[in-house]
Amino acid sequence: MRLADLVLAFPGLLLALLLAGLTGGGLLPMAIGIQIALWPLFARMARANARVALQETHVEAARLAGFSSGHILRHHLLPPVLRQTVSLAALGVGSAILTISSLGFLGLGLEPPTPEWGAMIGELLPYAPEAPVQILAPCLAIVASVFAFTLVGKSIAARLAGGQE
Repeated sequence: MRLADLVLAFPGLLLALLLAGLTGGGLLPMAIGIQIALWPLFARMARANARVALQETHVEAARLAGFSSGHILRHHLLPPVLRQTVSLAALGVGSAILTISSLGFLGLGLEPPTPEWGAMIGELLPYAPEAPVQILAPCLAIVASVFAFTLVGKSIAARLAGGQE
């Protein structure tokens, strides 16, 4: 957890930018930089949920009944941790989309032949007063994709919860 706290001390966009700059750009270095910036959030969430789940009475009863650690992990610990992690993963995908779009807008994203929403916004910015509808298309695509990933994550989490939400 100390390593997670250390990684959280650095801004995620700066980590992605640093890794993309050191490796020469491309989608893979950006994705790795974003994953390095986001993994502490998943680790902290999973640890907190696991600590709460391990203190539940049914987990203690399973332990006293002699169930194996693997059984307790699969049936009592993994479902609540996985449910929360899926929700956070959907938000993480939205954050990754926004980070990649931000880097593209700054001109530090993918190479020019590759279509990218942030780069499109950056290229269309001088024409915004004359044709605001043109700049609206990539903006709406970003909003729609982040919203869609959030809804899909919420749906998967609700399905994992057994429809309890």
